[in-house]
Amino acid sequence: MKSHTIYICFILIGWLFGSCQPDKFEPSNHESFVFFSLDSKENPPLSVHPVNGVNKTLAVFASSPNEKIVQFIVSDTNHPLEFVSITPRMVDPDDTPILDEEGRLSRPVSTVVFEVVVRVPPNFLGSYEAKFTVVNGKGERKELPVRFEAVNYFMPTTALAAYNGQTQNSNRLYLPTANCFLGFTRFYTYPVDNSVDPPRIDTVNTSITPILRTPSTAITAASRPHVYAHLFTDLTDLDNRTMYLVSPDEPWVADSLRSLNKITANYQPHLMNRVRYIDLGAIDFINLTSAQMNEISLLPFETEGKEMVKLTMGHSYAFKTTEGKTAILYLKKVVAYDSYYSIASPTAYFHLKVEH
Repeated sequence: MKSHTIYICFILIGWLFGSCQPDKFEPSNHESFVFFSLDSKENPPLSVHPVNGVNKTLAVFASSPNEKIVQFIVSDTNHPLEFVSITPRMVDPDDTPILDEEGRLSRPVSTVVFEVVVRVPPNFLGSYEAKFTVVNGKGERKELPVRFEAVNYFMPTTALAAYNGQTQNSNRLYLPTANCFLGFTRFYTYPVDNSVDPPRIDTVNTSITPILRTPSTAITAASRPHVYAHLFTDLTDLDNRTMYLVSPDEPWVADSLRSLNKITANYQPHLMNRVRYIDLGAIDFINLTSAQMNEISLLPFETEGKEMVKLTMGHSYAFKTTEGKTAILYLKKVVAYDSYYSIASPTAYFHLKVEH
């Protein structure tokens, strides 16, 4: 009986260890020659400075460990923009390779990031396209299309977090300190035009900054020219809490602020901006082109625009500024808290684009 037991144990041990043997080793089919862009797929359009233009950096990654990279070529450009520099990165800083006129490197590199800086002049709008090519020591080539969109509008990255009220212990409460007025301020430069005699000093809007204002600050002489919307929140339905964009010159805004927000300051609607909004729906706000902005500028704001529009998350709302430029507010998200929280709710988060 003992011998039978030992025999069975050997069978079990052989089965256990045999079943744990690794499979046959297969080498990974990893591509040794790679080339790709380091720009985000959601890279926003490029806002071109109206006076100075702007530099655009295009970065690409190349690797060929077996047959090192020996050449970088730019071709098939659809516009003759100036290349400020083409700089190899991720290389030995004490022995950085140099590119000759044909893009050949002074020494081969196995892995490199090519940083290409393109000069975009003030008058350039639209798509820029080019083809980048890398060549390794074996003569193999990898090609990559690159592009960017230069646009005729300002697009600040700051979001506007606007609100008009809150609910507290299931009670409606409008706040006198609420940031319920939206707009933006402009900044200018004054370039000298020496092509005429005598030289002329021009005034050019070069940037904008989004602003939020409380009711008491929105009505000041300094602020009201820059205010383009009042955010009104309907708190009668605690579940929905619908929000609206309202033209600041609407007469009932004064009564609303006085009775709901308990504002004692004298809100004079006739001194505020008259604005008409058009709901553009769920457009691609992030990747808006200059051509699309131009089309929006031609919309009949006076006949189809509304002095009050209901807000829908993900929609964009166009309006005209006092200078006749087109601006677009995009409602990115709305944050609403349960009614027992004593915090500003709902809060609407907007992004803004304004035509040059």
